[in-house]
Amino acid sequence: MNAQITLVPRRILLIEDEEAHVHIIERSFERDGAIQLTVASTIADAAAAIQRSTFDLVISDWLLPDGEAFDLLKDSPRIPLLLMTSHGNEKIAVKAIKAGALDYVVKSESSMLDMSHLAERAIHLSEQVIARERAQQQLRSSLAEKTMLLKEIHHRVKNNLQVVSALLSMQMDRSAGNADTTESLRQAHSRVMAMSLIHEQIYKSETLADLDFADYIQDLSHRLFDAYCLDASRVAIQLDIKSIHLPVDAAVPCGLIINELLSNSLKHAFSDGRSGTVRVFLAKTATGEVELAVSDNGVGLPSAFRLEESKSPGLQMVLALTQQLDGHLGVCSAHPGTVFKLTWTQSDKSNPAYA
Repeated sequence: MNAQITLVPRRILLIEDEEAHVHIIERSFERDGAIQLTVASTIADAAAAIQRSTFDLVISDWLLPDGEAFDLLKDSPRIPLLLMTSHGNEKIAVKAIKAGALDYVVKSESSMLDMSHLAERAIHLSEQVIARERAQQQLRSSLAEKTMLLKEIHHRVKNNLQVVSALLSMQMDRSAGNADTTESLRQAHSRVMAMSLIHEQIYKSETLADLDFADYIQDLSHRLFDAYCLDASRVAIQLDIKSIHLPVDAAVPCGLIINELLSNSLKHAFSDGRSGTVRVFLAKTATGEVELAVSDNGVGLPSAFRLEESKSPGLQMVLALTQQLDGHLGVCSAHPGTVFKLTWTQSDKSNPAYA
């Protein structure tokens, strides 16, 4: 025995004040047994009917005795509205679509006789709109969930790195009598702090995909200055940094590079007690590259210094990170002082923040 399929009737509200037009449209729907038609002659009656019931479609004449069909959309913008009018005016059509109507039908005897087909097409369009909006809402919910997850990951990474930083600080205190050990721990501490700060900045950013590297440099430079306990009346830090957003994969190596270069200047450039300034420069060049420079007017480098031949683990790390950025690192004497200049091309052209 075959199971019977029960059709769920379509509920349609017709708003029309001319009885002759109502009869023509009713004849059109009589051919379709799956339609439940409710008729109203005014906006007020229609609004009352909408309060009582839910309709799959509202078909309304444009001009009614107590207003325009658009008035319905002011209080209930989600109503699936099919607009009818005797005037084939493009301005009315544009106004109808902008107001939120599904479609626009020029009223004629043939169109009213074909109203059942036009209504079915409008209902199908309404279902597509609802399905699309539902899918978009699901995507927004999924994105919000993933955003919260990413924020939590960055927050936990930052916290874990801060725990490591605290442990290194404790170890530094215990090894205060051994200068070499203390300095090694201080370097490790500053590197961990530099990475922790990146995750902290990304956690605070709106996109979670990048960070304003100018803010990062400002925070990092002040923390390093405090870590090396320098006399602000003798050594100054001067920042000339533009707002440039970097993605995580560029921010991490760049953050470690600037940590090493800044630490070297603060530690060595004024070790003989002289006064001076450490400068940090960040900007986009005319050719679109990112340029980062760390300079000082301190004691300078030995005349025989060659960056590629340096045995310093910190500078070797800087060279390796420069290759990771696919950039170029140069160094020169500034008489007095030293200038390290890093340039690289930001590869992500799809993000307007990098333009």
